[in-house]
Amino acid sequence: MSDDLKPWDRQRGEAPKPYHAFEHYRSLGSVRSLDKAYHLHETECLKIQETPKRRPKTWVRWSAQWGWVQRCEAWDKEQDRLVREKIMKDQVDARARHARMGEDTNI
Repeated sequence: MSDDLKPWDRQRGEAPKPYHAFEHYRSLGSVRSLDKAYHLHETECLKIQETPKRRPKTWVRWSAQWGWVQRCEAWDKEQDRLVREKIMKDQVDARARHARMGEDTNI
């Protein structure tokens, strides 16, 4: 892996299974919980509809070992930054369109 790993990337030494579990956890956004992430994994990946109410202890251990909460805080912050960046770009584009429209009417 490259030297410029982001916190939400698979980390050095992180096996595929804990990273896969992390991706489910990360994808839940503001409603994140280990139980919800585990249920998502069971229903989407394993196609099991009746799942236990609680996540396995393995997921609790992985979460602590790999810093899922902190990594998701970094992910959320980055997603917020990207949204703000897109909004600013859209505003600049809208101003440019309006300026062009004003130029067209002055002919």
